[in-house]
Amino acid sequence: QGQPDQKALQACSDAAEHVLELSKERITQEFMKILAVYNIVNLLPLVKKSNILAPLFHQFYDAEIMGRLEALQQQHDALNNVARIAVLAGFSESYPDDVERFLLLSNKQKSFFNALLQSYNEINEASEKEAKFLIYKMGVDISVQAMLLYGASHNAEIPVDLIAFMKSWKVPKFPIDGNDIKNEGVDDGPLIGEVLSYIESW
Repeated sequence: QGQPDQKALQACSDAAEHVLELSKERITQEFMKILAVYNIVNLLPLVKKSNILAPLFHQFYDAEIMGRLEALQQQHDALNNVARIAVLAGFSESYPDDVERFLLLSNKQKSFFNALLQSYNEINEASEKEAKFLIYKMGVDISVQAMLLYGASHNAEIPVDLIAFMKSWKVPKFPIDGNDIKNEGVDDGPLIGEVLSYIESW
C-alpha cells in the first residue's frame, strides 16, 4: 500500500548481488512469498528494477501478461504461483532447468509447470469444448490455470461461468475397459492397452 520507501529500495539494490548467495531453499521460500502477494503486478517491477533475483526474470517476461493473469486469478478466485512462474518464464519449457541454480522447484511443481504449458499450448479458444478436452486429459487445476494463461496472453475475456463450469464438471467414465477388448478377440498383453488408448483418443 502507498509509495515504496526509496531508501529501502536503494538498500535492496545495493545488496542485490548478495541475495543470490543465499541457499536455494531460502531464495525459493522468499520468492514464492513475492509471487503470492495480492498486487504482484506492481511489486515485480520494483524487484526487477532493483536487480534483485535478476536471473529469475526471463528475457521474454511480459509484465502486461502478468498483470492480466493476476486480475483473472483474482476474478475467478484461482491464485496459483506456478502459473505466475510460467509468465515470469516467458512460457519457456526449459525455465525450471535454466534457473535451477537459484530456484528449487519441487518435482510436483515442475510436473505442474510442464503440464500447464502443454495444456496452454493446446488451447485454441476459451470454450466449454476446449475446457472439457483439457480436464479429461489434465485434470481441473491445470486446466483452469491453462485457460487463465490463455486469457492473459491473448488479452481475451474468460467468462466467469466457464471457469465455474470447469471447477464443477465431472469427467465421464470411459465406457470401455480391457474386458471389452478381450471379448472382441484381442489377446492379453500390451496390445489391449494400445487399443484402449487409441479408442479413447479418438
